[in-house]
Amino acid sequence: MKRVLLFLLCVVLCLLTACGANNQAKRVKDGSVVFTAENLPRICATRYTEKAALNAISAVLGCDVNAAKSILVICNTTDECYEKLLNNESDIALAHDYGRSVKELLGTTALSFTSTELTKDALVFYTNGSAGVGDISLEQLTSVFKGEITDWSALGGTKMPITLFGQPERTAVQNAFEKYIPQAIEIPAVTRPLYTENGLFSADVGYDNRNGALGYTLMSLSDGFFGGSVKPLSVGMVAPTKENISANTYPLTVSVSVVIRSSEASGNNTRVLYDWMLSDQGKIVLSCFD
Repeated sequence: MKRVLLFLLCVVLCLLTACGANNQAKRVKDGSVVFTAENLPRICATRYTEKAALNAISAVLGCDVNAAKSILVICNTTDECYEKLLNNESDIALAHDYGRSVKELLGTTALSFTSTELTKDALVFYTNGSAGVGDISLEQLTSVFKGEITDWSALGGTKMPITLFGQPERTAVQNAFEKYIPQAIEIPAVTRPLYTENGLFSADVGYDNRNGALGYTLMSLSDGFFGGSVKPLSVGMVAPTKENISANTYPLTVSVSVVIRSSEASGNNTRVLYDWMLSDQGKIVLSCFD
């Protein structure tokens, strides 16, 4: 019922926005700033958080989504969002947890981030089930990705080699993976033969669900992916369901947060917008992406 009410409130806000409602004293937390396209803090987002960011811009400016799109900065990777904050190319980011490249940058600067979690996501491992393993521990996962376990039989399954599939660097998925398995070996590219009119050659492939395959992704990116022959693994006997992730009982959770530079002065436009995003009203608008 609560989610239904939040959804209805979100729809009402978005409809008001589309109609050009511009009573910003009711939208911005304390009414102290009337935002325009010129003084609005620069907001960046990834494709996953794009909808939430567009809703926020539309609600604050009283503009439609197309106008909001012309203002929003879209980043190709999660770490790019944080780098734009560090380089003063944006003021507010909506993104998953940052990874190794941003940690290295933070080590070279006095800047830091202030962030608040908006929702939880989770790292999920999956296979096609042919090896007969449906549950795995974090310790076993670590051993697998450190190259210490190379066959499913060592995990209680069928004797079958484990074929690992990785993810691109600097992405939310890979950052989550490195958070929980920080000392993984480099995962070699998996190839398969392709036959063309010019002959036979080998090509790198993404996860292809072959027997023995083991891949990983974020729960937020798995819509329509699991089911049939692609099966998510439970970790420590806890399945990666939305309920378990929200309750923090699934062990591999990560945050999706609103982030600013800690150096932002109290009462400036960035702080005012950040505070509004974290207000009850702001959270309703941002919950549209959850």
